[in-house]
Amino acid sequence: MTGTNRGGEVSIRDLSKSFTLGGRQLAVLRTLNLDVRSGECLVIVGASGSGKTTLLRILAGLEAADSGGVAIDGKPVHGVGAERAVIFQEPRLLPWLTVLGNVAFGLEVRGVAKAEARKGPASISRSSASPNSPTPGRGSFRAAWRSASASPGR
Repeated sequence: MTGTNRGGEVSIRDLSKSFTLGGRQLAVLRTLNLDVRSGECLVIVGASGSGKTTLLRILAGLEAADSGGVAIDGKPVHGVGAERAVIFQEPRLLPWLTVLGNVAFGLEVRGVAKAEARKGPASISRSSASPNSPTPGRGSFRAAWRSASASPGR
């Protein structure tokens, strides 16, 4: 890297999040501090319930922290944004849309006209099948494609 910021720098400062479970407070993140530079690869490993998904949901803007904050490329994260996407372990498709509709969704969120958003995916996959069709591996591909199409610069 020659000093040019490719984007994707993450800064987490004093981040805390807890949940109430059975009438008791359960702290899953406590004053977490972390910096991830552009181009770095990070793996989050931990037991079930240790806060991995909660951290990712906060970074994506899907959930608010109790205290502290996160910033991506120097901009504080407050709510969802088109510059961020989450790809879940299990495919999370919109069952009321066709495969093509699911793939084009990210572009439509960015303001691309529906007809234009569907041109690229249609040239690769002429399928109008339901996203629930039992084709192994295609769900993750469709979800990744939808997320990528929502990212700026695509």
